[in-house]
Amino acid sequence: MLNQRKHFNKEALIENIGADDCFIKTLLETYFKSFEAYMDTVKNAIYNNDRELFRKTVHNIKGSSSTIYFEIMTDLFEQLERTELSEQEKFLGLITEIEKEYSFLKIDAI
Repeated sequence: MLNQRKHFNKEALIENIGADDCFIKTLLETYFKSFEAYMDTVKNAIYNNDRELFRKTVHNIKGSSSTIYFEIMTDLFEQLERTELSEQEKFLGLITEIEKEYSFLKIDAI
């Protein structure tokens, strides 16, 4: 499923919100600024076994990713959202994939 999805589906974003490049750049910059804080919160929630904070934060960043058509990132957060806190190895793998995707998007999307 992930291999059929786009990192950033800019065409779909433009089609659905009718935004110009300047507005899209602002959206992306806002996303990237908030991403690291969200990820710190996710990691702290995992460390503290705070399931409610974890689910809320992952759901929020998944929604933000979906809204701006970061399709692979959305899929990764959806997987993370379905993962139990006790599945540490799976968490670590998904967090690593999310961080790689974030690095790619920061370079490629803007």
